[in-house]
This record gives sequence, structure tokens and C-alpha cells, in this order.
Amino acid sequence: KVVGIAGGSEKCRWLKEELGLDGTIDYKAANGDPEAFQQMLRQNLKGGVDVFFDNVGGMILNEVLRRLNMHARVVICGAISGYNEEDPRKVPAPSNYLSLLTMRAKMEGFIVFDYVKEFPIAVQQLASWINEGKLAFKEDVRDGLENATDSLKQLYTGGNKGKLVIKVGDRMTSSASSNL
Repeated sequence: KVVGIAGGSEKCRWLKEELGLDGTIDYKAANGDPEAFQQMLRQNLKGGVDVFFDNVGGMILNEVLRRLNMHARVVICGAISGYNEEDPRKVPAPSNYLSLLTMRAKMEGFIVFDYVKEFPIAVQQLASWINEGKLAFKEDVRDGLENATDSLKQLYTGGNKGKLVIKVGDRMTSSASSNL
């Protein structure tokens, strides 16, 4: 069973209807209340969690740790909930980390640059899956470098819908550049 956590009903609907996830949890509906969020997890993850891919951290990570199954794996690829904190010591650390011990679970960081050597093969495989309709993605394209700062802020408020891309101009082809 695959359950996605997203901010807002529109994003949750996209995950379920377009990507085919089995379920979704709208973390914004919890209004920052850990107990309300834990109730959502209980309703949607009755069998617990075997694998959790996290790029948010904060309350979401902390509460998911409470739902881990034996030998679960937690992959950390980001912690956007704490990126705007000026003092890194104020970023809340997970208080439920002992679940890793009691459930004999593993938590590991994932940095894409550790896999640079595999990029060519990965790009080929991902492109194949996209062409076959096995992999879907969404881009949120914003026009103009002058809008980059405001657009970047959307990443931290959940205002983007998909991979945020700033369009700075039309792509130049080799034939167009030779005519300059």
C-alpha cells in the first residue's frame, strides 16, 4: 500500500487520481496538531509503515516514526520544515527516534549526488518509463528570472504544484544560434 502525505486537498487528489496512490494524508488539515496528524496516520496506515521517504522533517517525521513496523526503513532526503530557521539549533529534532531502536528500523540520508555515476543509466530508464506511461511527473513553470525570488518562497509555503521551474527564456537550438 502506498500512501502519500501532501499539503492541501488538490495535491492529495492529484496523488490519488493521477498517480494512483492507494491513499493520501493532507497534513495541512491537522493545523500543526501532532495528535490530529497521528489520528490521520492511524486511519490511513492501519498496517504501519515499512518505508518512509521524507523530505519534510519536523512534526511529520516525528509522528511517522511512531507508526514504524519492525525493520522499517526511513530515507531522509530533506527537511524543508526547518530550512527557514535562522538558528539550526532551533530546528526540532525527532523526539520519537527511539522507535528506530525498538522496531530495529534504519534511518539513512539520501543525497542524489552520491549516485552521479549512475545518472546516465537512470536518465535512460526514467525517460523510458515516462514514454511508456509508467512514470508521471508535474512541473510548475514560472516565467521570468525577475520572479525567481517570489517563486522560490512558494517552495516553503506549499504554493507550488510539482517541480518548481523558473523559465528564463526560450531554448535556443544549434541552428538558431548559428544565425546570430
